[in-house]
Amino acid sequence: MPQLVPIALLLLFLFGAAGASGQEISLRSDALVADAMVTLGELAELDAETAPFAELQLMRSPEPGQERTLSAALIRQALLQRAPELNQATWAGAQTVTVRRDGLVIDQPALEKLLSGYLEANRERLPKARIAFKNMQFPPSFVLPKGKLATEVIPADSRILGSRRFTVIFRVDGQVVRNLSLRGELEALAPVVVAAADLDRGTILNEADLDRVEMDLTSLRNPCLDPDEFLGKKLKRPVRQGTPLDPATVEMPPVVSRGETVTILLRRGTLSLTARGQALQNGLRNETIRVRNNDSQRDISGRVVEPGVVIVEQ
Repeated sequence: MPQLVPIALLLLFLFGAAGASGQEISLRSDALVADAMVTLGELAELDAETAPFAELQLMRSPEPGQERTLSAALIRQALLQRAPELNQATWAGAQTVTVRRDGLVIDQPALEKLLSGYLEANRERLPKARIAFKNMQFPPSFVLPKGKLATEVIPADSRILGSRRFTVIFRVDGQVVRNLSLRGELEALAPVVVAAADLDRGTILNEADLDRVEMDLTSLRNPCLDPDEFLGKKLKRPVRQGTPLDPATVEMPPVVSRGETVTILLRRGTLSLTARGQALQNGLRNETIRVRNNDSQRDISGRVVEPGVVIVEQ
């Protein structure tokens, strides 16, 4: 009679070969991944035989901040397509693996901090004012891939203050991963020079004519913050009280006025003579004007050097 094989030996023969190979893969129930592809080592605990396959990429990861549930059968199928030599491996652990993609959360506070940093980095290009973003429209929070993050803010207007839209470019490890358009505006509050009273055309401005009022610079065409830019200058047109003064509305008063009697200083080498004359034009300091010599009634050109004095060099 044929000898019967014990059942224990038969089971060992049929199912124990894979275990004897030492190849064991034990699936985790949860896996946190960082990159765009899921690797075997992120999904499972591996033994010495399967450890060399830890970096084997099996499938795409979920989007950053998202998760996906994978069945053991799907994982095994993906693995055997890439490493058929593991077809005798023993599988253990969870029947499904929840894979979650790690990432960097970008929310409203993060965007506000980014924009504030942009203003600080460009401080030298901006006026001396209290500058802040207002009425900004922020998107819902989103998640970027993990990695070295770099950002670039591009204003719609190169002058920055006039911008009502800002583009933010996000790069991770040198690659652009998102372009974001933010709508809003900037506010720049500073004490602006204004007329302290109604001022007539031709007024030579002094300290009593000027005041300073805090205003938003973004709403003004050409504001000035320094009163010294106006002192001693003449208004070219009337200005009402409280109106911001524009440097374009003033000019330096002439040092010599047309029709004024002046001293003409004649120089020829070391010889120096003086004569009385009449200015035929208004003239600023160092400006050349026409004057008439009272003695000879000749018209000559001379340079204004100080009030009432014109020098003629020959």
